[in-house]
Amino acid sequence: MTWIARAADETLAELLAGDVRLVTVHGLGGSGASSLVRRALHKRPHLVADLRGCTSPTEIRARLPSARRGLIFVDDAHTPHHARAAVARLSRERGVRVVVAGRGPLGLEGEALVPVAALDPEESRALLSAELRRLGAPALGASALVDALDGWPLALRGVAASVRVLGTEAVARRGVLESAIDEPCREVLESLFGAMSEPERSCARCCSRARPRASR
Repeated sequence: MTWIARAADETLAELLAGDVRLVTVHGLGGSGASSLVRRALHKRPHLVADLRGCTSPTEIRARLPSARRGLIFVDDAHTPHHARAAVARLSRERGVRVVVAGRGPLGLEGEALVPVAALDPEESRALLSAELRRLGAPALGASALVDALDGWPLALRGVAASVRVLGTEAVARRGVLESAIDEPCREVLESLFGAMSEPERSCARCCSRARPRASR
């Protein structure tokens, strides 16, 4: 997978070089938080607890490793209020350091935070171009994509994959956003929607039906 260097890379590297016991790397679904942690840990011995699909504290506890020593990567903690208690206990164990990738801070004492922001336009263009080259896909004008996808790495990769399979003309006919929302993106959006309260879901439904006014 193509990777674009970001400010959060340096922040996480500095924290891992220190003695912080708990680090949470957080951002919107598809922002690249998990990828950033995997990149930082790829040469470090560590255990992984993948919380994908967990919807309760009981399921989360079952996913945590039984051998609790050294560095542990807790991935996809998309419901921080469910993961909080389990991660708190884990980070207090002797000889354990925890790095969490999720949608938001856990709110625990001593937690160091690494926010993952959206890509800026230059980073977005670089990622899209690099992904197209990696996939052997034809070049594609990036300005409209950068504006429409608002620096969302997963969606930019989705567009690049669509261009490889369908070609630039078909992607242009389908529209930028439809081409971007491939299966991984749909999974992220569905998990975000599932974690919302009912009032938040109602608001999201209204926003999805809204249409921007034509400029005059």
